Amino acid sequence: MVIGRRWFGWVGIVLISLAGLLVGLFAGRIPYLIAVHTLLRNLQRCDATTLRLRLDKEYYISHLIIAELLMRGEPIESFRDYISGLVRSDSPDRRRFGLEVLRIWPAAAHPPGSENPQE
Repeated sequence: MVIGRRWFGWVGIVLISLAGLLVGLFAGRIPYLIAVHTLLRNLQRCDATTLRLRLDKEYYISHLIIAELLMRGEPIESFRDYISGLVRSDSPDRRRFGLEVLRIWPAAAHPPGSENPQE
């Protein structure tokens, strides 16, 4: 800001501050982009059995794990019992993530009138 004021007065302060804000917005997203890329790469490198095991432990990224398994050709119906278990869980976090998965893939819900072993 000192440089902006010295060269351009109060207008310089505003311009330098806006430039700093823009640089900060872009530079501040770099760690997030690296983390997301690393997670997705890790999921792509896992085999299907490992991903299915990770579903129980890492329910908070279940939507990403299910997406990876769907891209590998697994049918959405194979996740109905898992998602139903999340939605009916005693844990509020598990319920919330189960509902989020249902929002993304409504076809993963048990059809009305079908027999659900979880009930």
